Amino acid sequence: MSLLVSTGKTGEEDDENHDETLTASQRERHDHMWSTIGLCGSAFSMFYFIMNVFPYSGFFALHLLNNENSSDGDGPRFTAATIGPYAGTMAAAFRLGRVGTAVPWGKCADVYGRKFVLVVGCASNAICGLMFAFATSFRVAVAARCIAGLLCGTMVAARTAVSEIPKGNSELEKKGIALLSTMSGYGKLITTLYSR
Repeated sequence: MSLLVSTGKTGEEDDENHDETLTASQRERHDHMWSTIGLCGSAFSMFYFIMNVFPYSGFFALHLLNNENSSDGDGPRFTAATIGPYAGTMAAAFRLGRVGTAVPWGKCADVYGRKFVLVVGCASNAICGLMFAFATSFRVAVAARCIAGLLCGTMVAARTAVSEIPKGNSELEKKGIALLSTMSGYGKLITTLYSR
């Protein structure tokens, strides 16, 4: 004799509920995946923008400063031996701009949302990157990188968003944080490969 326990549902209803549960779980993973890819893309673009100047900052500063001085008359000519501080200033301008704005961008992300801060950061990187690329003077080049740093709250918003998106799922949160953290390395790697 067998003992049957009835749940009050037919076999078809159990299969439908099981399919809905799997679909919701799969949908959550799918949404998390695309959100994380977007955050990683914005973080990668920021790290690439920070690092891409290092291979050529000396040459670019030398070119800009010597062109400025040649148009002014008989100004001092810069050489590879004397361009170091100027190249360092150009390379560090982005980080100098970010120093004082990380906390305000965090507060802005709390008030206006993470998406707003990410869009402003990515747009400022694009616009200031073009300003930097087409700069005809050293001051414009440094100002473009500094303004990009001032307007870039990408990592402030991305680090918070990547932990909020999984809605308590610690496995997805760990994966998102790990992927976002590797974007620093990928930005550096791609920059060094590009410079060769």
